[in-house]
Amino acid sequence: MLWVGQNIINVSVYVGDALLQQLPLLGGDGALHDWNYLLNSVGWIFYAQKIASIFYTSGLIVIFIATIFSLYYSWVSEKK
Repeated sequence: MLWVGQNIINVSVYVGDALLQQLPLLGGDGALHDWNYLLNSVGWIFYAQKIASIFYTSGLIVIFIATIFSLYYSWVSEKK
């Protein structure tokens, strides 16, 4: 779950770049920015920063839950 949370945070950076498209893409200069295409398709491109914030917050929540579960299960296993 920690890894999933970290990846959700990484996706938030890419979503946040959808409008400005400043990050280098793996396909080179002619590559299509996935999130720019997706958000333009549904008319949400101007909400990219808000959507990125939702992804970022979701990633933090997943990491927090994973940490709590890890601590809880390590505490329970010590009691046995």
